[in-house]
Amino acid sequence: MAERAPFVSVIMPTYNLVAYTADALDSVRAQTFADFEVVIVDDGSTDNTVDIVKPFLADPRFRLIEQPNAGTSAARNTAISHAVGEWIALLDCDDLWLPDKLARQAELIAEHPDAALVFGNGIEFNETGDEWPFYRKREVFPDGAGLDRLLKGNCFWALTVMVRRRDVLDAGMLRADTPGVDDYDLWLKVLEDGGVARGVWEPIARYRKRRDSQGVNKAVMFELLLKVYEDARDRQPDPRLRSLAEDRLARTRSDLLLVKARQSLEDTAACRKYMFAAWRQYPRRLKPIAMLAALTMGRRGSVAKALARKW
Repeated sequence: MAERAPFVSVIMPTYNLVAYTADALDSVRAQTFADFEVVIVDDGSTDNTVDIVKPFLADPRFRLIEQPNAGTSAARNTAISHAVGEWIALLDCDDLWLPDKLARQAELIAEHPDAALVFGNGIEFNETGDEWPFYRKREVFPDGAGLDRLLKGNCFWALTVMVRRRDVLDAGMLRADTPGVDDYDLWLKVLEDGGVARGVWEPIARYRKRRDSQGVNKAVMFELLLKVYEDARDRQPDPRLRSLAEDRLARTRSDLLLVKARQSLEDTAACRKYMFAAWRQYPRRLKPIAMLAALTMGRRGSVAKALARKW
């Protein structure tokens, strides 16, 4: 008789993070909910990450696949294609789960049959001991969110999310052409059939903010988000949801123009041009007009500070 598939498959790509990988795997092994498998895909590490992983393979729930370097999305997709669990959970090899993460979410799934995605609160931390919650206030915690909420921006931290494997496969897994926002693209597709997201308010994970991690290229990120929103709009037959996607497209185009304004601060004429274009692209956003006024009054420092907060 064939073995019963586990409830959840934990997907972990690894790549040259030998200092953190064992802690991440230990945090999975320490789960109070034991009905899981871990599919680890080493994405061509050049350090001894694989040697760190191998002792965990003594536990039959842990599997290792090695492949040439192809990027995080490809590594996750390799793991997903080998997974057999009913649900998929993502964990990067420098992050951590708290011991009751899977147990709390399994309970949530049992309580809410409408859940197409489950997520949770968590703690962001850095190497100096500073900590911040993912969601500071209950009113911004997106429990019960559907596609309409998600189209207004990504509101889930990937290391807390669980989605059904069949939904991930139906969505085509993770896009390779939207690195950094591929998870958001997947969440949008998963919720398109009318399901909702259910969340655990208490922290269930810890996200490591590393000093050596590469900063986000804001222009590239907004360009990739434009792809995601354009495709979400084109897939959407519902006029209301299509309108929400159009609204987000306009806002994201405005964001991209404000990045260009920040990059042009030393050229006042170019900076003004980009700010005005950003406002024209999304007139409900008045901040570009306020920054234009400040720039006209010679307050370049305050404009630079305002732009640096997001753009």
